[in-house]
Amino acid sequence: MKNRFDGILKKKTSKEDFILGALEDAPEVISKKKPNKENILLTITGKMKREDCGEGRNLFLRKDIEEDIQEHCRGSMQSVVNYLLKLGIEVLKKEGKHIFEDID
Repeated sequence: MKNRFDGILKKKTSKEDFILGALEDAPEVISKKKPNKENILLTITGKMKREDCGEGRNLFLRKDIEEDIQEHCRGSMQSVVNYLLKLGIEVLKKEGKHIFEDID
């Protein structure tokens, strides 16, 4: 009967080969660019209460919007998006005009 670990156990590798093998298999780490303090326009602190929130949603942001948020905002993405949505809706209510936007 063949042991499923035979290939691993019989393979003799040096310490250096073992380390190089692990480095080859390691996932690439992408570091997030921290926003420049001078570019920050919105900072949100604190936590949202779950009872103040509706049902969870799967939301896709356009890349340009996500880049703007990362460059100009600080705080949790959930809080920032909620604030910006609320601000946008208040502006729409204040203007009182119907806006039709075609997104391609």
